[in-house]
Amino acid sequence: MRKARIISLALAVCGTVMAIAPTRARAQLSVQRLDPLTAPVEGSPATAATTTSIEVTKTAFVDGAEVCGEIHIRNTGSSPVSVSGVVDFLEVHFPRKATIPPGLPAGSTREWYKVADVPILLSGSIIEPGATATTDYCFSLCLAADSPGANSMRNVVTVTVTNESGATKTVTTRSVSFPPPVLDCQACCLPDGSCMDTLPGNRLPGNCLTVGGLPQGSGTTCTTTECPQACCHSDGSCTDEGPSACQAGAGEPAGPGTNCASTQCCVVLGASGCSANFECCPFESEGVPCNAGRCCVPPLGPLGVVGCPDDAACCAGTCHLFNDVGGKCCFELGASGCSADTECCNSLEGATCNAGTCCFSTGTTGCTDSAQCCNTNAICGNSGACCIPQFRSGCTSDSDCCTGLFCSGGVCEGVSGP
Repeated sequence: MRKARIISLALAVCGTVMAIAPTRARAQLSVQRLDPLTAPVEGSPATAATTTSIEVTKTAFVDGAEVCGEIHIRNTGSSPVSVSGVVDFLEVHFPRKATIPPGLPAGSTREWYKVADVPILLSGSIIEPGATATTDYCFSLCLAADSPGANSMRNVVTVTVTNESGATKTVTTRSVSFPPPVLDCQACCLPDGSCMDTLPGNRLPGNCLTVGGLPQGSGTTCTTTECPQACCHSDGSCTDEGPSACQAGAGEPAGPGTNCASTQCCVVLGASGCSANFECCPFESEGVPCNAGRCCVPPLGPLGVVGCPDDAACCAGTCHLFNDVGGKCCFELGASGCSADTECCNSLEGATCNAGTCCFSTGTTGCTDSAQCCNTNAICGNSGACCIPQFRSGCTSDSDCCTGLFCSGGVCEGVSGP
């Protein structure tokens, strides 16, 4: 009998040693399937083998607009491990036959759906054998996907650790489920014009108001919300609205953090609505006056200080494009309305303001049409100068008459030249 027991014990010891080697071989081939390793027999070739095992527990509870809790990772193995990955998320469950909101990804188990990723900062932590690593978390439920009709919520965490030899162990655990809270989550526009919905709990109206913000309405998020700012309209009026709505109404957004209470909008060039020069933009100091309730550039001709973008910006006349100085408000040849020679677009070529009309005097070169001549009896001659033809009156000197003619008694006579 004693001999049989000795033989049996020897066989048992041999069996233990042989069981270790295959296990270590599997660990090298596929670390994803690593099993707890049996402690080696003292003095055997497998003394480097160690047990890699962890226990993960998790709590979760609702605190106002947040779900909070703790994650505990206990090293139940025989060697230190490093936390190489933590994946944490919220998932919900719906009653049977309930309509599942489109776009919700599948959760950790059947009939559960993922609504939010929860960031956990724990990777890289070293846990000694027998020790426990603990981290707490709080996550704003306002950042979770909408899940109307859900009847249960829970938190899921998957922890991966790596031992000294590079082998890994992954464990997934879930918190106790709890009823999903009903929240009034809203985007919060702050006084500086920024939008806030990424910090814990701050999308609730009460939290927004405590920081001086303005709640934007139930169900809103900063992704789809434009915080209002001062919007200046062409007539100088101001409205507080989002940039897109402002521009759609032909307004000009004044920038983040602005509001109509502290913003002075001005009346743009060509628009009506001013009552004083300072209300026009550019302001009075730049030469844009309020003319009969309209902000516009005076027709000062090619020497005018302020330029114009188009005819609508001019108080009178047109916006004439000069190659060297750009657009200037002035009166074209033959156009009525001038009060001084300088208001004529062609004043530098000799055009004058004659009885309120810009035109060329007789003997002055530059015309292209007889209508551009001040003297109604004059024509635009072949030389490009206004002159009075044969047998027409209106001359005061020979220079008023076309080539070859002379002035006699106020009438051009003689034989016309070419």
